[in-house]
Amino acid sequence: MEPQISISCCKKDKKRNCLCIILAILLTLFLFTIGLLIGAAIASTILANLAAIIVLAVILGILSALTAIYMLCSKIRNCC
Repeated sequence: MEPQISISCCKKDKKRNCLCIILAILLTLFLFTIGLLIGAAIASTILANLAAIIVLAVILGILSALTAIYMLCSKIRNCC
């Protein structure tokens, strides 16, 4: 009886798990910032800092989008 050998070109990345964690953290921070924006619109005391909170929301949104695109690209490039 011959042994069955399977050869695969797949190299399992542990980076994808790290990227999922990073994406989850960024999206959590993004949603927290959106909550701050809604709260700032309601409360007039934080209204002076509204521009800084909007900039933070934009930066977190861009970072989470870039992380998601990078995850999709690295998933497509894998052969398995």
